[in-house]
Amino acid sequence: MYSCLIASTGLLEKFFQRPMYLRRSIISGLISAFIILPYSKADDDSIYIQSGIKNAEIGAFTDAINDFKKALDINPSNSVAYYNIGTIKGTKLGDLYGAIENLNMAIKINPKYADAFNNRGNVHKRLGNYFSAISDYNKAIFYRIGYSAAYYNRGSAKNYLGKYLSAIDDFNKSIKLDPSNHLAFNNRGNSNFHLKKYIDAVNDYTKAIKLDPAYLKSYENRALTRVAMSNYKDAIIDYNNAITISPKKASLYYNLGSIISDNIGEKRKAILHFNNAIKYNPKSWKSYNNRGNAKVSLGDYEGALSDFNSAILLNKKYALSYYNRAIALYHTGKIKLACTDFKIAAKYSSSPLSGKIKRVSIQLCEN
Repeated sequence: MYSCLIASTGLLEKFFQRPMYLRRSIISGLISAFIILPYSKADDDSIYIQSGIKNAEIGAFTDAINDFKKALDINPSNSVAYYNIGTIKGTKLGDLYGAIENLNMAIKINPKYADAFNNRGNVHKRLGNYFSAISDYNKAIFYRIGYSAAYYNRGSAKNYLGKYLSAIDDFNKSIKLDPSNHLAFNNRGNSNFHLKKYIDAVNDYTKAIKLDPAYLKSYENRALTRVAMSNYKDAIIDYNNAITISPKKASLYYNLGSIISDNIGEKRKAILHFNNAIKYNPKSWKSYNNRGNAKVSLGDYEGALSDFNSAILLNKKYALSYYNRAIALYHTGKIKLACTDFKIAAKYSSSPLSGKIKRVSIQLCEN
């Protein structure tokens, strides 16, 4: 969560507590107040700040940055201009190092700039510099009491470092300050999931969904948690709801098909979901592999072989596809080819799988 653009020195917009796709409507509701601010000649850099924010609000990010640079030409010590350039580069243009450079300047001019520390922390987090990110969030929290977004962001960085208990403490503080922040509930759910506190995780995801019924990740996360709890029925409901929100996301169909195939046993129904997974991601070798497995269970060995062949073409080092193809080949009487695939599967497999492959290979190929 990034802090928002600022209209003029000392006048801040409320920091965002919502995902990026909801922000434009929030910005439009706040910018009008800044545009009608009294203008004086002494503050002629402020008109470029206001113009920059207006351009950013309509998606004209290059024009916005040019406006902020004009403000800096007039007043090189305008920390807000540097902050806004850094924020746009970090959130909209993907220029993360350019974002850090400008946020560094904002902080150099204003060493107590809480929003700049928060946003620089977000850039560090995107770069994988989690300790640097946490250091920035610490300063943001120090310089602004009750900074909910900074607590949320620090908790998110701690999750990446596996510090789940400490992350939960930060999410608790963020939620106490802003109970409407669905992202904090979702990420606290992630912390609880990693701690295997599955009931707490499900409760958190449910609260996140109640706050934002269109937030896809909470449905996905709750589904994964319910699978971990062997609650396949409700996991299927979550994936179906997720598909309603994002009907072209291949991984949703893949996960749904895998549950229905492996845990419910409805192979034909699972194949329909794998079909959709492949439709929306033709390069998903796992979808071909799992569809092939379902076809083996139905006795469709030729169809299964076609799927395993496709999986192997897409990923020549995926051990399971060689193993599964070997099983299908064995059922079609092609023993030598099957034994060759067992050897290839053993070559690419991890330790647990290699033991199984070795046992099956000895049973089928050395008798």
